[in-house]
Amino acid sequence: MSRYTKIFGDIKMTTAILSLVMIAIIGSITAVSGVIYLNLHDQALAASKEQQITNLGTAATILERRLSGSLLSWTEEATIGSFQSWSIPPFYETKTIDSVTRVTKQDASIYVLDATTKNFVSKRTSIAGDDGVRITDNLLDANSAAYAALAARSTIASTSARKPRSISASGSNGPVFSIQTHA
Repeated sequence: MSRYTKIFGDIKMTTAILSLVMIAIIGSITAVSGVIYLNLHDQALAASKEQQITNLGTAATILERRLSGSLLSWTEEATIGSFQSWSIPPFYETKTIDSVTRVTKQDASIYVLDATTKNFVSKRTSIAGDDGVRITDNLLDANSAAYAALAARSTIASTSARKPRSISASGSNGPVFSIQTHA
């Protein structure tokens, strides 16, 4: 104990007060900065999720017009209730997916359910590889939240970057295809 008394006993009162004031100021600035960061982070996530939901609605509206026999219904909260199509036409071109990408300003993919393997396979996408060629026949990870939501015929809105957001369309035998937008 006498050792600490020697060390702190030699410090002038004004130096001790200055040190305590500086520690208090630095601590206050750190606390306020942390609170501001957390607030901005939460606001950014909320805005991102709202934009994703809006983009999914836009994508569904475009697809409803482009796919004959499809039906889009909305909830009272103005979100997608369901998107149904009794048969999915083959997508030989990328005009539909390009329309979604152009309007939402996000990459998008159309996934089709392979009935034999139960995998969702991308058939059309706006995502290009390093060589500039669009990436197709890409499997959706069976352990992902997007896969689980599509299999359960529900919608998922994710706040993580580069994670897919989806719309699933139901046919007579369960989910037939989905639209995914990528941030």
